[in-house]
Amino acid sequence: MADQSVKAQAFLQRLLTNPVLDGLSSLQKEEQILQFIQINGEKLYPTLSSQAFFPGKPWEEIRHILSVNLVDLINPLLYPELKHTFRTLIQMTFLDFITQVKGATDKVKEQLYEFVLALMNVPLARREYSGVLTALNHSAVDRYLDQVYSRREYVYFELTKVQRLKMSKEEVKQLVRVIMLLKPVVAQYGIHDAVQSGGSVLLVQPQFVEKALDGLQNRLPLMPVTVLKEALNSSTSFWENRYLEATGRIAAIFCTVLKNYRPDMKKDRGAESAEKSWINTARRNARYHGYDIKMLDEFYKIAAENRW
Repeated sequence: MADQSVKAQAFLQRLLTNPVLDGLSSLQKEEQILQFIQINGEKLYPTLSSQAFFPGKPWEEIRHILSVNLVDLINPLLYPELKHTFRTLIQMTFLDFITQVKGATDKVKEQLYEFVLALMNVPLARREYSGVLTALNHSAVDRYLDQVYSRREYVYFELTKVQRLKMSKEEVKQLVRVIMLLKPVVAQYGIHDAVQSGGSVLLVQPQFVEKALDGLQNRLPLMPVTVLKEALNSSTSFWENRYLEATGRIAAIFCTVLKNYRPDMKKDRGAESAEKSWINTARRNARYHGYDIKMLDEFYKIAAENRW
């Protein structure tokens, strides 16, 4: 087994040095390599089943060996990224507006961090975190909500008048970020057929939320139940759950729309900016993915006006 891992990691290391992966996050690199292996299986199999690698093994077993060892290579890159995200972006002062328990924000944050680390061991959830961490680390929530509060249009109305959030813009940002970090938890229920896929988006039925809430409370006892419920609701379709909180609708959009974002992406002359293009694609698939189309319309205008 040790020799098998050495061979797998040697092959994967060569893939990781490909310049096309430069500028991507660790989970984006992992996803790109997994896609490459899946798409090129027929071409790779003669080499990888030879004496130099894994002689005589079937393709599915080889692919499993590679995916396991890829996780082992990516984790030392991922964990520092995750720590940096929590240290610089995740604040919990919004909890003072939700719970009567004061001064426990550090403990809640620590518990959330450990929870996210554990979810990284669930393959489907790990895949979801690629979009979540990309959006967080490139300030998507901050940039768009700054514009939302300046414009005071549909999204602002949904946050302040419908959801009735009595907190500052900065604390609303904090809440959305935490919901985004919690949202991939539904991936662990896929083995029980609770999760349906709307393309690249994981969705659950509204009635599933109450069933899953108790289990999530047991794992995150310090997090207010309202936040946990919002996180679970964010994986329901707005077309089936018109009571879905505005913060959950925002989180659902940004968890996936900027999944393929890369800072070095260059725009061709005359082409749409990347974010505007991705949001426009989400608009066309809003019903299929469960998004709030009016939110996407506003985010599309924001992206266009700011050339994002």
